[in-house]
Amino acid sequence: MGLVFLIKFDQTPNNCFYLCRCCQAPIASSQHYHFGFSEEGLSGSIFSSLANVHTLGPEHDREVGDYKVTNVYCNQCCNVLGVKIIEVPDEELNLCEADFLLKMPKLLMWNGHEIVDAYEVAYEENY
Repeated sequence: MGLVFLIKFDQTPNNCFYLCRCCQAPIASSQHYHFGFSEEGLSGSIFSSLANVHTLGPEHDREVGDYKVTNVYCNQCCNVLGVKIIEVPDEELNLCEADFLLKMPKLLMWNGHEIVDAYEVAYEENY
């Protein structure tokens, strides 16, 4: 993959963001988190924008139900974090093309004070 440059996020009290659980590379600002989603074999949390991730290209796209997706990998450790939505059915209202659907158990979260389990934070917010 060549040289990998990582975008760093400031760990300050005013900044909350998600990190790869495996290597703690910053992945997404909490401002880009929308909500949990589960339908037709797809489940996870919807993000509109990510940093420090890559996909392998169109030859690795696949169909999941009526959706076309491709895996999203951490740039630092190459761990699969979720999928990028390539195509959605016309009637879909929750997901948009180019959204990311990440698995919260694969993430940690800087909550402004410490690194915590992102899955537990998401579960507490939804229940």
